[in-house]
Amino acid sequence: MDSGAALQEFLEFVLSQLVARRDLAGVSHELDERGAHVYRARVAEEDIGKVIGKNGRTASAIRSLLKATGEKNGINVRLKIYQVGGEDDGKLVA
Repeated sequence: MDSGAALQEFLEFVLSQLVARRDLAGVSHELDERGAHVYRARVAEEDIGKVIGKNGRTASAIRSLLKATGEKNGINVRLKIYQVGGEDDGKLVA
């Protein structure tokens, strides 16, 4: 398994442990124009607070883990968190 896929699997696991609506949660992975691995996490509207955390601490901790693992494997990593469902479906939240 390559590093990008392993990080995606790790991120999917972490999200599944935080959210109540696992059926709406998911992660996609792509490379941007500069070669950075971009992970797009989709989370249900009612789970956004759990994933972002107070003052963004949970999201920051997840990003730190991804970044550290990426650096260890020589890849640049970015995480974007999107809201799924509700009026703001597809809105970038963090």
